[in-house]
Amino acid sequence: MKDRDHPFFRPLYRRVLVTLFCAAWTAFELYSGEQLWSYIWMGLTAYSAWVFLYTYDRDREKPASESPAADESGGPDAGKEKD
Repeated sequence: MKDRDHPFFRPLYRRVLVTLFCAAWTAFELYSGEQLWSYIWMGLTAYSAWVFLYTYDRDREKPASESPAADESGGPDAGKEKD
């Protein structure tokens, strides 16, 4: 599991808020005249937008029990008839 796959980031609004926070902090650093920190936060903003918004795997949002391939037992012999 990677940090971006943490259940905290499943709702879209949280991923958007993290990205917007990074963008707002970038603007603050630019306004303050801190060029180095603005570049660092700009990189964090770009990374969070890439990871949380562009390449986020939406299929991981659903628990395994809701996926169509999973059955009620969920065991390795799922779908096999017992003799």
